[in-house]
Amino acid sequence: MPQPLQGVKKATYKLGYKYCSRCQLYYYTDLKRCPNCGCLFRQKPRKRKNTAKEINPPPEILQEAETIKVHVKHRGKEVEKK
Repeated sequence: MPQPLQGVKKATYKLGYKYCSRCQLYYYTDLKRCPNCGCLFRQKPRKRKNTAKEINPPPEILQEAETIKVHVKHRGKEVEKK
């Protein structure tokens, strides 16, 4: 069995490591439970750092968005935006 990692600050989940909350160690294994304490492994981070997703709309929607005109009223004055 490979040596467990401790105190690692990089993307270990993407490399295939699993984390034991009780032992506070990362293991590279196919097991579902920690070999030392029997606790279930955590297989993904608790918090996601970047939840924003970039989308690529179809070209038809981009063309339609360019033709839309928006009229905004700001403090009694009407402003036209494209």
